[in-house]
Amino acid sequence: AEAPDWIGISPDHGDAAGSYTLKITLESNTSEASRSATIVITCGTSKIEITVTQEGADDPIESTPANRIMRIDSRQQTIRNSGDSDPERWTSTSRFTYDDAGRLTCYEWDDTPENSADAMDEVLRISYPDAKTLKLSAETTESPEKGSYTVTLDDAGRAVAARSDNGPERWTFAYDGNGCCKECTYSGDEYHYYPRTVCRWTGNDLTGLDIYQGKEVDFSYEFEYHADLSNTPAMCNLDLNALLFEVCPDIEDTDFSMGAILSGIGRLGKRSAHLTNSYPDESEFMVEPLPDGSIISFRALNERIEWKQVGGRVTEAIWIQEVECFQRKGDNETILSERGYKETETHRIFY
Repeated sequence: AEAPDWIGISPDHGDAAGSYTLKITLESNTSEASRSATIVITCGTSKIEITVTQEGADDPIESTPANRIMRIDSRQQTIRNSGDSDPERWTSTSRFTYDDAGRLTCYEWDDTPENSADAMDEVLRISYPDAKTLKLSAETTESPEKGSYTVTLDDAGRAVAARSDNGPERWTFAYDGNGCCKECTYSGDEYHYYPRTVCRWTGNDLTGLDIYQGKEVDFSYEFEYHADLSNTPAMCNLDLNALLFEVCPDIEDTDFSMGAILSGIGRLGKRSAHLTNSYPDESEFMVEPLPDGSIISFRALNERIEWKQVGGRVTEAIWIQEVECFQRKGDNETILSERGYKETETHRIFY
């Protein structure tokens, strides 16, 4: 049940005494880190162990013109059940620039003109001073100040530490033997409540995050995936789970989304093997207390993410969520159907 998905063996059991020929198949190793698996063959009290090791690739992201994302057009829409107003809409465009080696050097998020004039545009620039260092420079139209960060990489090209060049913010990342990020920590902001995130993996998918406040878990996220939709660097050079839906190892409530950015560009260890079917957001959230002691709240229903693929590449991702409104006082709950709404996000991906 815990066998890695990059190695296969056939047959995987014997039905009767006799001789068997075993066929071992391996998928290409697209990460910089080497990886190993042990095949254990048992017969009665006898046991044979075969260890298979694959060296890491020279280019872990496999960035080629065929799988290189150049632009993402996004559209968000909210339709209220009451029908008393036009749907709320928001559009934006993300653009990506690469160097001659296929490494991402610029990520621009551009709010389109039909939205409010003072909406925030963002630019992230990435440089590669040496094999062990990334430099990140972030700026927005809302602030004249630029955020500058230095990321330290290990021998496998994974981020192990990051720091702000302008302040005390620090991030650290730890990995398990399979190359998956198992823990993120944060320090430097005295107002930050969540200094540690522990990642839970099932097989080759990140299935949960435990968010700590001090030494105790304050809350958790659970992730679901499409078992039939693979998420590989060969299909798409950037991790859309992270960039579009924040399904990745990350630290909660920081000013800079270090985890999502590093995951998106393939620098936070192994990405989940499948495309996500969930968004890490609160399933229930309070809006307003009323004078009679009751509370108006909302909760998410029927969340799902649909992915479209053409020619082996992801071309569209659609997030859909229905939100129900209710009033609660003590154990009594009343559904306020007219205050409910439906949200959608559509992302079109161009190569």
